Amino acid sequence: MRRNGIHAVIPVKSFAAAKQRMSPFLSIIERAQLARLMLADVLDALQLSSELQGCLVVTHDAQAAAIARAAGVQVVDQYGDFGFSAAVSCGAEALPPEAGMIVVPTDIPHVSPALIDRIVALTPSQGATLVPATSDGGTNLLAMRPRTLLPPLFGRDSFARHRSAALAAGITPVIWRSAEAGRDLDRPADLAAFLSLNSATRVHCFLASLDLAGRFEALHASKRALGMVAA
Repeated sequence: MRRNGIHAVIPVKSFAAAKQRMSPFLSIIERAQLARLMLADVLDALQLSSELQGCLVVTHDAQAAAIARAAGVQVVDQYGDFGFSAAVSCGAEALPPEAGMIVVPTDIPHVSPALIDRIVALTPSQGATLVPATSDGGTNLLAMRPRTLLPPLFGRDSFARHRSAALAAGITPVIWRSAEAGRDLDRPADLAAFLSLNSATRVHCFLASLDLAGRFEALHASKRALGMVAA
């Protein structure tokens, strides 16, 4: 095992509070099911990676912890939902001091083991790799050696803030733009784009079982009736 080998840290918020931007397009039960399946798909991909030294889930959700433990993944219990960046810090503290870390959100359930291996291979022994989100300025993947090289700055415009933090520390980060990892599931419009990937995931099967086209039309019709969009 490499002393500075990279471990995956997967922050998971409460399933009951997951993907609220999908409301009212998906019900609270459907959003919770989507969150469960996203976690399972991401764990599958990470465990098939040949480059990762290990992975751990940071969560205060009992169901998420149970899914991770059933998959043989280490769980770090986070007492209270203090946000994504706080969860990343919590996970980093649980790793060996010299270890590297890749932060993997669960809303990229189509991420592949090959892509994770590529990100790990790109990350220098003293450096960072950033994978920007395609559409909203976020950071979809952040890898670094060692684990505390950069502060976690997730949230609005996090890609620019992570890049600025690296440059301020004298580090030129590797920027890896990926159509695969750049897409996430955050808003209703992301669902159709995800289904177009035809990924062999639990999430794809679940979303394909829903009448998404009918729901989009109903939502659009409702907005038309309220004068929010043009007819």
